Amino acid sequence: MTADYPPLTQTEIQELFIDVESPAANTFEFALVLGGTVSAGAFTAGVVDFLIEALDCWTNLRDKSDASAPRHKVVLKVITGASGGGVNAAIAARALAYDFPHVVRATPHPERDTGNPFYETWIKRLTLSGFLGTTDIERGTACLPPGWQAD
Repeated sequence: MTADYPPLTQTEIQELFIDVESPAANTFEFALVLGGTVSAGAFTAGVVDFLIEALDCWTNLRDKSDASAPRHKVVLKVITGASGGGVNAAIAARALAYDFPHVVRATPHPERDTGNPFYETWIKRLTLSGFLGTTDIERGTACLPPGWQAD
């Protein structure tokens, strides 16, 4: 069965989509939509960490009036994701508010906190054993919405 709907009018289109202002002069705006599940999420975390590091380096050069750095501004308007990408989007949303050390190939795998929220989350805190635990089943709280209690 096919649907035979008339095309949307310009007014209907305007109602469906948010009007977005054009970027300020000399400003480049972008958005990130992050995918990932477990290992892809860890990979994406490294890419986002590197992107932030590159933008930090470029911004520092630009602010020092280094001739090699482009003069425009860059604005990350939206960051979102699904699964591991959603985890990374949440980490980035919080982490972009402060300076943190970036992880590079030569970064040792220390026992202490590196200060890098992506590394700490994906390498040190999210472990397979944590996902495979059964304590929620043993407590009878598996699949219960947050705040609910088992009888």
